[in-house]
Amino acid sequence: GDETPVHSQPHIVVGKVELAEEALGGPDREHGRAGRGHLPAVRDRITLLAQVFVDFAATGSLAVGDLTRITESIWELLEDNPQPMDHMAPWEGEERWPAVHAHNTAALAMGMARLAGLSRGPVADIGVAALLHDVGKLFTPEEVRVRELSLSGPELELVLDHPMEGATALLKVPHLTPLAAIVAFEHHLHYNGTGYPRLSRPRRPHPAARLVSVAEAFSVLVTARGYRGLTTRESSVAFLAERAGTIYDPGMVKALQELVLGNAS
Repeated sequence: GDETPVHSQPHIVVGKVELAEEALGGPDREHGRAGRGHLPAVRDRITLLAQVFVDFAATGSLAVGDLTRITESIWELLEDNPQPMDHMAPWEGEERWPAVHAHNTAALAMGMARLAGLSRGPVADIGVAALLHDVGKLFTPEEVRVRELSLSGPELELVLDHPMEGATALLKVPHLTPLAAIVAFEHHLHYNGTGYPRLSRPRRPHPAARLVSVAEAFSVLVTARGYRGLTTRESSVAFLAERAGTIYDPGMVKALQELVLGNAS
């Protein structure tokens, strides 16, 4: 009742809210439906995605509608501004890292797919698959996951199993593009057929998995996980280019370079 200003808190963000009529009442998570409200703010997309991941890890129920809502918002943003770097989230701490990394990978992957001339539907499918590419890590103990970059021995094997864990979990989800399970399983397979999961007969991964592999590696490099300091776009692209033809698809690396360093439209 007085004029004392109200400030945002860690768990409450104070500001203006625009409600779309059809979005009132919140998402129907049981059927994977979410309100159709646009999510132009990156913080809103990260918050929604983080909650989707928490629910999936706890119950095995995946809100596919919420994922679609996020990819639709990214598509609209890319239509207005095709530079995905302008729509990416910054580092927000270890707890939010899974959502930040998934979101940024999706923004880059969708930007690359759009640059290739794919229509809205296929781009959205790639976006959902990119959001879920690392979902297997949700089932890895948190104390192991936060030390991922320094692991060895049996603990490292837990992390190396996450593509299989992710694909297995996603295959149980109804109304989900099959591409999501493929990308979850293959995103750490290398262009030359090596990488993991280790295959008895090495083969080249699916094109969507090769695209997401490049996008997720670039996302890690530029998001500066663990406050190690940002790398530049140029140095990140150079890192990928040095490994093109072995780890990464040369065409995908070239597309990423054109997108983040060129004038894609």
